[in-house]
Amino acid sequence: MNTDYSAKILETIIPFLYRSLRTEKTEFYRQYALTPAQVEVLQALKAKNMTLSDLSEAVMLDSSTLVGVVDRLETQAYLKKKISSKDRRKNIISLTEKGTQLLSSIPPFSSGTLQFLISDMDADQQNIFCNSIEQIADKFGIAGVVNTPKETAPKQEAVAGEIRQSAVAAVPMVATIKTMETISEPVSVY
Repeated sequence: MNTDYSAKILETIIPFLYRSLRTEKTEFYRQYALTPAQVEVLQALKAKNMTLSDLSEAVMLDSSTLVGVVDRLETQAYLKKKISSKDRRKNIISLTEKGTQLLSSIPPFSSGTLQFLISDMDADQQNIFCNSIEQIADKFGIAGVVNTPKETAPKQEAVAGEIRQSAVAAVPMVATIKTMETISEPVSVY
């Protein structure tokens, strides 16, 4: 497979997968009156208290977006801000008991689209696929976000499950992608 063809596949599938996962997550978290960004913030704060800049880096949201998310969560009493004793210019953001209870009541998100994507792959194909995704993550400096399949079988299953679930609507796109190598001009699939 040549690089141009691989790039076309990625350019087509990755935006689709992102939108599909965002839609699924939005629908899933709506039942808890939360957005995916709010859940990501709460989950990050479950690990440790953070400043806004640390939290921004942890959840990969710019500070201007994050301020609104944090303010809404604070209004709902899921988190609190406290002035840092080390640097009075900074606030330390932490979960409240209500935020901790909320997080523990939310089951892990599992994407039907990603489950479908790898449903026909055997264990070796899933390992190759996951290793390829990890190589892409390494290029973006986000290595370690997902444990390798060798580290824990349950985590492999979780990753495989997420990936499997994103392909429900991607099936028609696969045929489009396969025909792209014979097309000389770029074609929009959107």
